[in-house]
Amino acid sequence: MKKSLIFRFSGLLVAALFLTGCPPQYTTTTVNPDGSIDRVVGEVSLKSTKDLDRSELWVPADASWQLDTLTDSTAVLTRHYPNGASLNEAYLQADQDKQAPRQVAVERSFRWFYTVYTYDEMIPGFLTEIPLTQYLSEEEIALFKSDEKEEHPDLEQMEAEARKLRLASIEKRYDLWFSDHLTYWAIQELWREIEAFDGRQEMSFEDAYVHAKAFIKEKEKEDESFDLLESMDLDLLGSLTYQPLQWNAEKIKAFQAYLEKAGFEKKMEKQFETALFRDYQNHLMMPGQLISTNATIRGQDTLSWAVNGAKYMDSDFHMLAKSRLPNYWAFGVSILLGAMAISLFFKRREDDHLEE
Repeated sequence: MKKSLIFRFSGLLVAALFLTGCPPQYTTTTVNPDGSIDRVVGEVSLKSTKDLDRSELWVPADASWQLDTLTDSTAVLTRHYPNGASLNEAYLQADQDKQAPRQVAVERSFRWFYTVYTYDEMIPGFLTEIPLTQYLSEEEIALFKSDEKEEHPDLEQMEAEARKLRLASIEKRYDLWFSDHLTYWAIQELWREIEAFDGRQEMSFEDAYVHAKAFIKEKEKEDESFDLLESMDLDLLGSLTYQPLQWNAEKIKAFQAYLEKAGFEKKMEKQFETALFRDYQNHLMMPGQLISTNATIRGQDTLSWAVNGAKYMDSDFHMLAKSRLPNYWAFGVSILLGAMAISLFFKRREDDHLEE
């Protein structure tokens, strides 16, 4: 473990969030009046005109999807789902290696004059042990996650320099949360390996984490240029195992060999990498008249969300929409029944009059 695990995680995050180097990525989901769903995924990269590079896919799209090439190197994929449950099952199957799968629920409910449609797609948060609210206020979190920061109500009245300083302060504290959380996660995974190697320890993980944080602070005092992201390596392992657990040098060496054999470092990198989803634009078309949504962009017929790690890293990210479609036949039936009721009423009055 010559390189920092935390440093590698940070590199993975940057690569996943900013350096994709891929064509524009989007998903368009159309909810049909009968509750079925048509989904388009594009643009995806092709290894050749016939060979889809499935490592580039950010939503489930297996061999059952229809592939239409746009150019020699890009294509779009389309598929029809009979209902929301079948789309959700595709997510569950695709996300088996993740800490928590994405979920989607599409419901169609009959209300006589209207049929109401609800759409809820959720991307699970995965860095949730340390609340982001310990570093940022709810208002600052909303600002940080906003797609239009410059037009946010908290900033639009500020001078340019004050706006710049406020955003820099928020980003600095977000980075601190991210670094602290990755430290927590790495130590937690390391502690699990310690207990797998040596059995359950008398010391709790919470105490071990406190000790590790104290070790890091001491390092920072000794060297002002100490960078946790670049320096968290076997020194920390030795601190955790020798001081609190009283392991001798021979046992530490055996544990290091155990970690190497178990592929601990690669497993950690894989865990973090698979927790992230690639950035993309999610478009949704609902039947009928829109009632409510949390979409960031509302077109005439299309709702859109910008999906990125900042949106869901600390908490679940929901994309919600609700619409209704008139049941014209219900209006016709109601008018007919009303006319029949009125006709029957006057007929009875006429019959009563004749009897008199």
